[in-house]
Amino acid sequence: MGTYYVEEHLLSAKVRVFIKNEKGEPVFLLVGSWGVKGDCVSVYDLDGHRLSKAVQNSFGPRPDFDLFEGGQKVGTLKRCVSLLNDYYYISGLGWIASGNHNKKSYRFFHFGTQLLETGLIQKEGKQLMKVILEDETRVPLSFCVLAILDYWVKKGKRAEELYDTSIVPFEDLQKSFFKENKNSLD
Repeated sequence: MGTYYVEEHLLSAKVRVFIKNEKGEPVFLLVGSWGVKGDCVSVYDLDGHRLSKAVQNSFGPRPDFDLFEGGQKVGTLKRCVSLLNDYYYISGLGWIASGNHNKKSYRFFHFGTQLLETGLIQKEGKQLMKVILEDETRVPLSFCVLAILDYWVKKGKRAEELYDTSIVPFEDLQKSFFKENKNSLD
C-alpha cells in the first residue's frame, strides 16, 4: 500500500506536475494534454522513462481513452451513463471507478476489491489530492486515469459557466427581449 500526493488544481491543468510520496519527494512526472482526438497524458519516472499513458481515441461528450503500461495496451476507459453519479469502466483491467466530483473523492474497484481511494487535504498551505493505492505497481496508470476524471469534471464546470444564468436571470432576459422586439413582431 502506498500514499501519494498531487496538487489538486494542477492535476489536469496541461502542465508538468510532480506526483510526490508521503515524504513530499517527487517520484513521478505527469505531463500531457486532453480534449482532442490523439491527445495523451503520460506518467514518467524521474529518469525520463514513460511508465504509462492514456490516449484519447474518440471525440464527443463521452470520449474513450486507451490506456497503456510499458508500451502495451492494457485497457480502455469509458464513461458510463448514470443518473446520480458518474461511473467509469476500464475494460481490459476490469476496473470500475466512481466518486464525488465536487470533493474529488474517487474509488477504484476490481471485482469488489478496492484498489484506490482519493480525497482532498490541506498540507503546507496547498490543497492536495491524497491518493491511497493498494497495489503500487499501478500508480502511474492510476494517475493517468485520475487526470482524465479531473479533466472531465473541470470541462463540465467550464461548460456550465458558459450557460450561467445567475448573472442575468433567463426569465428577465426573455422578458426584455420580447418587450424590446414587440413592435417589430407586430
